[in-house]
Amino acid sequence: MKNKILIFALLSSFFAFIASSCNQTTKRQITMTLSNNVETLILLAGEGSATIDWGDGTVVETDELTVFDSYTFEGAQEYRHEYASSAVRKITITGNVTMLMCNNAGLTALDVSKNPTLMHLYCNDNQLTALDVSRNSLRDLSCFNNRLTALDVSNSPGLETLVCNANQLTALDVSHNTVLEYFNCTDNQLTALDLSHNTALHAVIISNNKFTANALNAMFETLHSNLVMGEGGLSQWYRFCDNPGSADCDTSIAKAKGWTVQIGWIEEEEEVFAEDTIFDEVEFMQKVKNAIAENNKKWLANYIRYPLNTTLNGQEKIIVENRQQFIDNFEQIFYPAYKEQIEKHSVNNLFSNWQGTMLGNGEIWISENNVIAINN
Repeated sequence: MKNKILIFALLSSFFAFIASSCNQTTKRQITMTLSNNVETLILLAGEGSATIDWGDGTVVETDELTVFDSYTFEGAQEYRHEYASSAVRKITITGNVTMLMCNNAGLTALDVSKNPTLMHLYCNDNQLTALDVSRNSLRDLSCFNNRLTALDVSNSPGLETLVCNANQLTALDVSHNTVLEYFNCTDNQLTALDLSHNTALHAVIISNNKFTANALNAMFETLHSNLVMGEGGLSQWYRFCDNPGSADCDTSIAKAKGWTVQIGWIEEEEEVFAEDTIFDEVEFMQKVKNAIAENNKKWLANYIRYPLNTTLNGQEKIIVENRQQFIDNFEQIFYPAYKEQIEKHSVNNLFSNWQGTMLGNGEIWISENNVIAINN
């Protein structure tokens, strides 16, 4: 009888250990290391509850996550924390996080390997020297202005947007990213690129790398010849200025496949797009910022894509149907705290994907000389 009790106790302990191990294995965590930041801001979305341990001994924060819409950025919730003093901190996020934005947070390390459900990652303007996303199946990755020397996105076949400019990459394999639509790798050290597997691409920006004329020609040969956007709309365009071979490459290879080629910041041929209709994201976003700061509601009303879903004073949801309705509600749409938020973001750090271009953490979205989202 004693032997049976002993065996039962041992088996109970064993199964309890297995259950505990499974719980530890399935626990989804993200860790971030901050360097001497007194204040940090992150945005999260996902499913279920999540906890944030800010790494300074304060109370662990718990909240219910909401589903993320990558087009409007709805569902992204802000979490801000102020530290009593400047020191290196380790933040731990536990939960089913599908979207993380930690731009300009002073990060020196970011570990997302224990959260395989992460689909949207925005970690721009940090000090990251490495980023392992091999265990994540990402749809959007934006990691510009870091110190990355390598980036492996082969485990993200569903990747639609890749923005990795202003790093130190010498090679990049996107052959597994067959649904990639928007690709920006400007300001790196790339010498070759094969885009033959990326048949959904409609925007490629590879300016200021180390491509020779022969390397650019070889890359043009790998471009698809599909019309990847609607008839009558913008199809695919290619920008490759400030490379060693930019002036001597054969752009006719890309043009023959239906690509609009930009050697500089203006299209090469005027008949493709008239010069006065060329869309400059930075210039237009600055005009939008100026109009908001100066309460120039009539000008801005001309550039809103209606109907527009937004809120009044950040609380009451509203659908703005037309120009006059926008003008009438301007002060409540751009209430003081929201205007301050817009003002602090620089147009030099814009994020773009196939949907458009956003300011800051998605407060404003623009596309082709239109404001398409106001997330207040």
